[in-house]
Amino acid sequence: MVERLVNEEDRKMLFAPKEKGNGLVEYTILLLAAVVLAIAILSVLGPAIFDLISFLQGCSKYTLV
Repeated sequence: MVERLVNEEDRKMLFAPKEKGNGLVEYTILLLAAVVLAIAILSVLGPAIFDLISFLQGCSKYTLV
């Protein structure tokens, strides 16, 4: 009977729900990593994107007239 109780307690521990705060912390870390990655990409490619947009704006003035 004691073995049966121990086994039932072990089963409960295996299927116990996770703590509620863990998911929030993990999502926050992922969001923070995505923001840092986006800032890094924009700081590297920002001038090239600005030049491309300026070029396209300049081209549109001549083609739409």
